[in-house]
Amino acid sequence: MKIVIHCSTAVFAIFSILIFSFQIYYMEALPDSFKIRRGESLQLENGITANVTESEKVSLNLLGVIPIKQVSVSEIDDYDVCLSGKIIGLKIFTKGVMVVGESPVETENGNVSPAEDAGIKIGDNIITIDGKSVSSNESVSQLIHNSNGKKMSVLISRKGVEQNVTLCPAMTKNGDYKAGLWVRDSSAGIGTMTFYDPISGEYAGLGHAICDVDTGEVLSVSNGEIVEANVVNIDRGVKGESGSLCGEFSGDRIGSLNTNNEKGIYGRLDSVTDGKTMKIALKQQIKIDKAQIYATIDGNTPCFYDCEIENLKYANSPTQNMVIHITDTRLTDKTGGIVQGMSGAPIVQNGSIIGAVTHVFVNDPTRGYAIFAENMYDEMKKDGK
Repeated sequence: MKIVIHCSTAVFAIFSILIFSFQIYYMEALPDSFKIRRGESLQLENGITANVTESEKVSLNLLGVIPIKQVSVSEIDDYDVCLSGKIIGLKIFTKGVMVVGESPVETENGNVSPAEDAGIKIGDNIITIDGKSVSSNESVSQLIHNSNGKKMSVLISRKGVEQNVTLCPAMTKNGDYKAGLWVRDSSAGIGTMTFYDPISGEYAGLGHAICDVDTGEVLSVSNGEIVEANVVNIDRGVKGESGSLCGEFSGDRIGSLNTNNEKGIYGRLDSVTDGKTMKIALKQQIKIDKAQIYATIDGNTPCFYDCEIENLKYANSPTQNMVIHITDTRLTDKTGGIVQGMSGAPIVQNGSIIGAVTHVFVNDPTRGYAIFAENMYDEMKKDGK
């Protein structure tokens, strides 16, 4: 009898630990809010049920009885957009100039580092010098050259926070004044437009930020534009080394580029053409199952390629929401899998846009991350306000 009691206690303890572990896992894995289409109810998988509570919150329960957490739910109308998948050229002019390097200044009394002494760091954006706006390497050099070595008030922006520092230019051996700064005022490249609103002309692309090639910092946009572009060659990706699409700008401006942040690039098209209209799937409607990416790897004509959604991450990351696996040999034979320039390629499942390709796994180019299309749509509409 004692053996039976001990066994029952052990089984109950193990069961309790498992239930508690599931509760902790789902509390962290599930987001605090969901959207649902008007008139529908929240539907989740994995044995999770949703029940409306008196506080107008929705209670998520495991197996219908074990409480996990309460979440808020908001009703929305359908998100209807036009599928893109086209390669676009990107031109960005930064807000001020970005500091991409620092070097010592050689003076009669030895090497000095005015920029470092002022507290200026690589990745900072210089907005003004002595109250004058700067927008190019030339404008910064000219102001420092004309300083005669006097102290200068420099307004910088560091990770979105502005502050003033004092810079004291140093005179070189040839009588010129330098600050020991290397700056960049613009960037260009190619990427993929994910979708656009056929009514407003707003568009979304890339699914991740454009970062400076030297510093890795997100480029702060003063103004920018997108232009027609074509893929002319492919550097195939292999294990340990990511590949890339090689493109060229092939036409005039087609739209503005107003926002560059962790969820992608956003702006407005100058004119809107007819396209294939699709709905944006909400995150809870996405299945761990087969899907397709709509990517351009030759010229500027996108094609569908088979892939699989292997994992979903609802919370904790605004961009790394899905793990995808490219299974279509037509694509892997040519590119090796996901390559640079493919970022923003829309992912379609069950007739709806569910997300966009964002990153490649360097050790396995056939796999990578994707962002929820719902997140990109919300960011697009935020940018359009």
